[in-house]
Amino acid sequence: MRDNVKKILNHIVEELCRRVKAPYPPPDATKYDVDDFTWTEEELENFRKWLSDYLYSIPMFKRRGKKYIAKEVEYFIFQYGWDYDKETKKTEEQDDHRC
Repeated sequence: MRDNVKKILNHIVEELCRRVKAPYPPPDATKYDVDDFTWTEEELENFRKWLSDYLYSIPMFKRRGKKYIAKEVEYFIFQYGWDYDKETKKTEEQDDHRC
């Protein structure tokens, strides 16, 4: 069971890195900092959908239901997701202040 969870987590982290073109595994067996790479809102949403679909395809998660999976996805992104692209964030903030 542990090996299976390890494989699942490894696949998720590999996909997380691939989406921002981060080498995986990290060089010199170090960890990435959340600020090392950024992604846009669209990239985040695409990853959220991918992760939900991926977890739903795994029987041990599928049994727990979509609400459980949605919570796990949000927790994973909160803990391990990348920071937003600063330029995209500034543009979105500027758009919010327009009348």
